Amino acid sequence: MDRLSEKMDRANLENLFQSVHVNHVGQTVSFESYDEIFLHRIRVLFGEELDFILREGVGGSVDVQFNIVDRRVEPLQGEKGSGQVLNFDKEFSFSNFIIGRSNEMAYSAALAVAQSYGKSIYNPLFIYGDSGLGKTHLMQAIGNKVFQYDKNVKCSYVTADQFRNELIEAIRNRTTESFRDKYRNVDVLLIDDIHVIEKSEAVQEEFFHTFNDLYKLKRQIVITSDRPPADINIEKRLITRFEWGLVTDIRKPELETRVAILRKKAEDMGVEIDPELMFFIGENVTSNVRKLEGCLRRIKFYKKISNNMEKLGKNDITALLSEFFDNNLKDMSVENIKKQVALYFNMTVKMLEGKRRNQEVVLPRFVAMYLSRRFTNDTLQAIGQSFGGRDHAAVINACNKIEGRMKEDIVFRNEVDKVISFLNNGGFK
Repeated sequence: MDRLSEKMDRANLENLFQSVHVNHVGQTVSFESYDEIFLHRIRVLFGEELDFILREGVGGSVDVQFNIVDRRVEPLQGEKGSGQVLNFDKEFSFSNFIIGRSNEMAYSAALAVAQSYGKSIYNPLFIYGDSGLGKTHLMQAIGNKVFQYDKNVKCSYVTADQFRNELIEAIRNRTTESFRDKYRNVDVLLIDDIHVIEKSEAVQEEFFHTFNDLYKLKRQIVITSDRPPADINIEKRLITRFEWGLVTDIRKPELETRVAILRKKAEDMGVEIDPELMFFIGENVTSNVRKLEGCLRRIKFYKKISNNMEKLGKNDITALLSEFFDNNLKDMSVENIKKQVALYFNMTVKMLEGKRRNQEVVLPRFVAMYLSRRFTNDTLQAIGQSFGGRDHAAVINACNKIEGRMKEDIVFRNEVDKVISFLNNGGFK
């Protein structure tokens, strides 16, 4: 710590390393944490120093690794009775899950399963969606809620990767009966990321029989994946069984849901941030919830190490969080936006700047104004001047019209996202 404190004071240094576990095996030293922001900062600030220090300590070459790991949690044990809930994080509950149009069906189904496990018509419940959208949160919430209802319940959460590794160990140690007893005698089995067993025929075979045994006994099964059952490259008989109950998805959260998540997470983490900046972050971080959490952690950490008591502005947030932004239009100017939007809508820049008011021109013009305000630092007045000498009120009106329609019309919102993607990829060369 003494040698590293030359770059950072000791208090901040200890705070940076407090959630990091150091694992030393042979010539490999790995820094492990569930917080990717801390790991990234350690690697950037101290990567070379750590490599030098560890070479001295180990005596020779050393392989320094920075690994993101799952949050370590203690298993919850039944307060009364003989039941147990294995591998659950008490922080995940239905009450702190933010509901929006993108996830309300999955939420409702998960809650119904938790309230009537063993009798639910949603058996199995299969939830699919991209990483970081809340699938694991819902699974953990089911386990915690079930245990609240019944202290005698036997409920187990396991990732498919963990299931596979345990099976391999059981085969190696000739303890397969013990392995089967563990997973075929539970009341609720929650298995995460089932798609990872695609290339493991032995694991598919074992899970097929585990599924059958539990289903025959009317035990609840909940499965998640990054894609629907039919798109997973596994045995047809498993796909068929996954579709017996309810298959539902979680999509990327819409803007309102992203902002609601930011508000809730900011409150939980004690991060003060201007509401307008929350919308700015929500507009630019669109892919998953983990990125939103990462943004708040970085803001909190920045304020702590910089002792910055002033309010952060849009430029500060952009500089601080640009790598999190999904729609990060680097070096984008109003002129370039006009050019590319005109190309996208098959018209000329002069038409965007002109006075014509027919819908075929007005809508692209409004889109270009909206994107200019969203992705550049130009003032409203400057943007208006770039569009044929219009005033700031015209730009505000255009932005309000686009934002309002995006909220009401999902098809239109997707079209705007396509324009953004078009711009982000450089448009027509």
